[in-house]
Formats: sequence, C-alpha cells, structure tokens
Amino acid sequence: MKNFFIDFFQVTNPGLVRDNNEDSILVDKVNNIAILADGVGGHESGEIASSETVNYLKKVLNETINALGNTDNINWELLHNFLEEGIIQCHKKIQELASKNPENKGMGTTLVFLIFIEDHIFYGHVGDSRLYRYKNKKLIQLTKDHSLYQQMKDEGQRYTEEEINNVPKNIITQAIGITDTVKPELVHEILSDQEIFLLCSDGLSDMVSDAEIKKIISSEQDINIVGENLLKAALSAGGRDNVSIILAKSEVGKKKNNWGRFFKR
Repeated sequence: MKNFFIDFFQVTNPGLVRDNNEDSILVDKVNNIAILADGVGGHESGEIASSETVNYLKKVLNETINALGNTDNINWELLHNFLEEGIIQCHKKIQELASKNPENKGMGTTLVFLIFIEDHIFYGHVGDSRLYRYKNKKLIQLTKDHSLYQQMKDEGQRYTEEEINNVPKNIITQAIGITDTVKPELVHEILSDQEIFLLCSDGLSDMVSDAEIKKIISSEQDINIVGENLLKAALSAGGRDNVSIILAKSEVGKKKNNWGRFFKR
C-alpha cells in the first residue's frame, strides 16, 4: 500500500457582481478532507445553508471515524452508508432551519466533498458543484451535475438539441434543504501519484471552459499558482457568481494520512 501526502489549495471569492458570498469551503489537512458548498436562497440564507452543511458534514465525518472503531482495513459499504445517512440528516437539518424563519424559506445548498483514505479517494456530491480529476494530462469530470440541463442531455432522444441548449444550466434537480429528498452520489476509487483534484462551485465551471481549466492546470506544477490562475480566469470572464476552488495534489511517500486505522475493507 502506497503512502500519500496531500497538498491543498483553497480560495473563495464573491466575484465581481454579487455583494455577498454564499459559498462555504473547508479543508482539513489532518484527515485529508475537502468540502465545498454553494448556497442558494439570497440575502444571508444561502450563506447559512452552505456554512451549516459544511460544518455538519465535517461533524459527520468525525463521528464516522469514531463509530467505525480501530480496525486495520476499510469497509467501504459501511462508510458509504454512514455518509449517505449523514447527508440526508443534513438535508433535514437545513429544511428545519428554513422552516423556523420565514426569511430563510427556500434556502439550500449544493455539496461536493473529497476524502483521501490511504491509497483511495472517496467522494460525493449533491447539486451542480463539481469534482474534476487531472491525471496523465487528461481532465475528467468525476461528478455529474444534478441539473435539468444535464438530465435533458442524458435523455437526449426525448429532446431536440435546441431544446436542450435553451435550458438554463443553473436549474438544479437536487439540493440540500430545497428538494423533497436528496440522493447523494458516493464513489470510491484508487488513488495514484501526481494526481490533481479540483472541487469548484459553478462560479468557476460556468465561467471557464473545461478546456481552459485543463490548460491552466497543466501549465504549472505549483497548485497554489494554479488555484490563483483559475480564480483570475473566472474573474476575467466576468465573475458573475461567487467563485470557490479547492485543489488537492497527491504525492507518494512524503507522509501517511490518518484514516487507515479506522476502516475495514
């Protein structure tokens, strides 16, 4: 089993149009966790929803560690079930907060997170915030947007290309706190050396094409410079929304993370 060191970069910016920032991000370098949420609801409601979601998920992850105990390997099914239930409970918590204050009616948030566990990654999402993987000079979007646009693309035979292209890309079909239910997509995969992962809100992905994102990531080894250049690209393209970016780069042999002792595979 390879030991990995994970190097992180994080930034969140209100953009050039909006006064407030409804995005929330969190990086836990001790346990190699990255969480990003893009709030909706206007005023301070989106900020509350995204912040509460990020903090609640971090709590769920810590509780998961404690509940699964001190074992040698990883039980992926158990981890999947714990986190799925945790995200569903988070969804209910945001709905409850919204019901207590009329000003917060309709508030919610997207969610995307990534955990590095020994020589694996475990990730999940709800909504249209994204996770990308840059490996072997290729950029791959690991998550699929929970959006009406994506849904219509997937059901392409039912719609014309014009109908699909006329649908606003920001209409989401799942969001924590808003939709009746949520069904997070949760995945684990093998990790390898010198991979770069990008978590981002649509303030980046709507403003900067995948081709341009790939060009920026491939042009520089230092992920701090990559992150700043991605932010500059989003702002240069108009910065119409809040922009949040987390980058994580894997390197073999520098330091072992702390997750291995908690799970059985």
